Amino acid sequence: IETFFALAYLFNYLDEYNIITLDWANLTYSYEYIYIAEGCKPAGLALSYFLTKLVALKLIMPSNIHMIGHNLGAHVLGACGANVYELTGMKIGRITGLNPKGPISISTWDVFIYLKKTLQKDDADFVDLIHTAKTRIFPSTTGHVEFYPNGGKTPQPGCTFNYIIKNMTGPVNETPEIKKVFE
Repeated sequence: IETFFALAYLFNYLDEYNIITLDWANLTYSYEYIYIAEGCKPAGLALSYFLTKLVALKLIMPSNIHMIGHNLGAHVLGACGANVYELTGMKIGRITGLNPKGPISISTWDVFIYLKKTLQKDDADFVDLIHTAKTRIFPSTTGHVEFYPNGGKTPQPGCTFNYIIKNMTGPVNETPEIKKVFE
């Protein structure tokens, strides 16, 4: 999917943008969602070291970077943005978090133990969040602006539980926690 979006972007803006995608699957050791969350901070740190190297080589300025992350990927970018600032004294220009809470509710304790770092508005010059799958408990994610299309109603119009389950595969998507979100 990431390749599809990268190619679509490149087709429309050839020679105007560089697109970097991050596959952090090797930093996770489980199909359990909460344990996958443990890989967020290490993935964010690895990405921050890469971006910091590009900054040191004067190939890019952090203020020109717009990062987009979905679900736990938004928290990866939060860790990245915070570390880029710590290493360079410069903030990433923009981070967009798409459903940064993840598909299940995360308690404060789970955030502390597993996620360690959530996307915050101080991780970039501008942080915008789009919540399309609102649940009762969000991790302590904050943005400069937060959008709730259709009030963040779950499921979104045209996106039913049966459609989601039919089009998702793997043991993670069959847990009682995932099913509870859509009840």
